[in-house]
Amino acid sequence: MDEDIIKNLEILRNWLSKAKVSSASHAFSKILNLFTFEVIAHPGDPEWPQRVSEEIIVFRNFKRTIYGDLLPHFRNLQYSWSNEQIFYVEFMDKLTNSWKKCEITLPKLYPLLPPNSLNAIDGSIRVYSSHTDPNKCLGEILKRRWDESGKMGIAHWLIFVEVFWYLLQSPIKIT
Repeated sequence: MDEDIIKNLEILRNWLSKAKVSSASHAFSKILNLFTFEVIAHPGDPEWPQRVSEEIIVFRNFKRTIYGDLLPHFRNLQYSWSNEQIFYVEFMDKLTNSWKKCEITLPKLYPLLPPNSLNAIDGSIRVYSSHTDPNKCLGEILKRRWDESGKMGIAHWLIFVEVFWYLLQSPIKIT
């Protein structure tokens, strides 16, 4: 198992136990309460540049919490000023032990809907919020957990990707 993921899941578990969390949905609400957005704007809205700035700030905050790095496999979130529905982030691919530049695609109704996808520029990594291939789709991990009020952002979605990637690499076996 990946020691970084285990360490970060333990940090998250310890924090959630101190926060007196009673269920998984309550846990996500606690994480949401740590970092929520003030600006609720879609790509193309006049307030979108302020939302972009907030996205970068929240991402950095997730990287430096008092509980540790909540996004250990991601770094350098950047906005694509040439396409308002694109962000870039680097992902640590443990299989190749290298950082891969990835594109995060947002739907027009973001942040009411979660990001559409995370795709490595070289094509080696593909994760979707919704897809017919369960090896590429967040599916039940994300379903009914995304806050449709617009208070969640890319950093929140990347936590779902972290969990998905961990489960894909080390599936839970029930005997």
